[in-house]
Amino acid sequence: MTEASTPPSERAGPHQRRLSPVLMDCKAAGEYTGFGERYMRRLVFEKRIAYVKVGHMVRFERATLDKFIEDHRVDPTT
Repeated sequence: MTEASTPPSERAGPHQRRLSPVLMDCKAAGEYTGFGERYMRRLVFEKRIAYVKVGHMVRFERATLDKFIEDHRVDPTT
């Protein structure tokens, strides 16, 4: 099968885009924020961060994580 007849989703190349997931689990959210998985679970347990729960799965939106970080930003006084 030639590349011209191969569907774009099956073509591999250096410029192929990777789609980032809409929702992240605790591990991915911990890596994204630098907080760690355990701290993310603690934030959920203490209901200190917004999250999406489907069944037993807890997920975070990237915008929620960015907002959480921005809300806890401390600016210098001088």
